[in-house]
Amino acid sequence: MLKKILCAIGVVLLITLVSGCNNDKGSDFVGRWSSGNHDAKGLAPPSYYLDIKRDNDIYHVDVQANIYDFISGGRKITSKKYEAKAESETVLSMMGGMLTMRLENERLFFGNDEFIKLK
Repeated sequence: MLKKILCAIGVVLLITLVSGCNNDKGSDFVGRWSSGNHDAKGLAPPSYYLDIKRDNDIYHVDVQANIYDFISGGRKITSKKYEAKAESETVLSMMGGMLTMRLENERLFFGNDEFIKLK
């Protein structure tokens, strides 16, 4: 009887320990990011910013683009908002997996751009 109780307690502790391991999944994404590859491509300095916030298991991703408007001849700011889910510690998935973000070597890759985290 004692062995069954100890076994049950061990199983409960193991489940508690394993379920708590995923609480920080994707936490490195949180913060403000700036597109970092525009200089290398010969483009104007950062024209894209990402603001990523976490609300429990959901990540709120705000994409801000500062682009040149050929019609008005000036710059214009556009914004898009997404909700994301952490698939792993290095991948965020948006729009049912149609869009993803990936972290690699302290850089965030999204679409055709590479982002660096602002301090």
